[in-house]
Amino acid sequence: MHASLSQSLGIKLDIIQAPMAGVQNWELALAVSEAGGLGSIPCGMLTPEQVVSEVEAFTARSNKPYNLNFFCHNMPPIDETALATWQSTLQGYYDLLDAKVPSGIGGLRYPFDADMADAIEAF
Repeated sequence: MHASLSQSLGIKLDIIQAPMAGVQNWELALAVSEAGGLGSIPCGMLTPEQVVSEVEAFTARSNKPYNLNFFCHNMPPIDETALATWQSTLQGYYDLLDAKVPSGIGGLRYPFDADMADAIEAF
């Protein structure tokens, strides 16, 4: 007989919280894990140092299981022409809301690599 998902993961409920990069951190993962599900920390937009900080914050408050979610692919290069086109298209909305057009998009995600593996190995 095979163990259930909850038994295999050491959780009470067969619930895995969706990791939502950019809109949540360790706190939501902690709440889900403490409630009996598997909380997920989104790591795809974090540097190795930031991931360590998130995991340390979680593990300082709980010994419950948790999931770390990563991206495994490299981010494609930014197409400056496409970027200028969408910024121009949205300019009216920026003006209406008195908002600044974002600049310097930079790295939006970080692929899982040897540095990330080294950073989380202790956990």
